[in-house]
Amino acid sequence: MAKKSKEIRKQIRAIRQEMKERGIKTVSCFNGGLDDGTYRANYALFRLKLELAEALKAEQANAF
Repeated sequence: MAKKSKEIRKQIRAIRQEMKERGIKTVSCFNGGLDDGTYRANYALFRLKLELAEALKAEQANAF
């Protein structure tokens, strides 16, 4: 079963909080030359944003 948008938003907030605590800026994970921590955090954020978009589409489709 797909994740609900509320759960995904919670995960996004958690990652952003962790990034803030570690001093990691939000950048494209496709940029070269990123250290491991920066890459992993931004990749996780990117992946969750895609999941959120898909979840919102599915929830809208089910609403009708």
